[in-house]
Amino acid sequence: LTVPFTLSFPFLLVVLGVFYELSNELLQANQLGRELIQSERRLSLATGSAGIGVWDWDIKRDEIWMTDTIRQRLSFQKNGDPSLSECLEAVHPDDRDAIRQSMLDALTHPRVFELEYRMTGANGEERWIRARGYPECDLSGKPVHLRGVLQDITEQKRTEAELAEQRAALTQAGRVSSLGQLSSALAHEISQPLGAILLNAEAAEMFLAQTPPGLEEVR
Repeated sequence: LTVPFTLSFPFLLVVLGVFYELSNELLQANQLGRELIQSERRLSLATGSAGIGVWDWDIKRDEIWMTDTIRQRLSFQKNGDPSLSECLEAVHPDDRDAIRQSMLDALTHPRVFELEYRMTGANGEERWIRARGYPECDLSGKPVHLRGVLQDITEQKRTEAELAEQRAALTQAGRVSSLGQLSSALAHEISQPLGAILLNAEAAEMFLAQTPPGLEEVR
């Protein structure tokens, strides 16, 4: 083969050196890729077990990346990142305005926001979600991302509702018990004067039945 340069020994050393560097960088990239995949799997396992999902809203593109935990609950397809409006469609209509306002406040005055709302799951079941997030700004101070986590707190809300019902039942039972004690005390206090009145009335009847009637005794 005719080549436009001479394959000298120094040139081969340069080629081997470049090849070695490229191979080393490629191996490091592969290692980092495997570590990243393992890290994502651990994160997905941990968040999934705790009922937590991670999300990232690219404000400029209006695309929300989310972990599989959230996708399953919102019934989103595996491919593609939904927009904010598409995500809000899964939220209870009464809670959508509160979410919009909280996100707007967090972007206007960059700060951490946290709120609770209801959403409709994949099977149509209503679930309670706690969201927490914070904005990320560019060098000019303009928000470019909004990142955060979601936690399913449906069981917690159910437990709180059950405890509230039990407290209300105990309160009602306490009121009934107090009313019973009050009724018993009133009956005891009233029975004595009523008994005295009855005895006096019977004595008056006996005096009136006499001949002549004992009116002085009746008085």
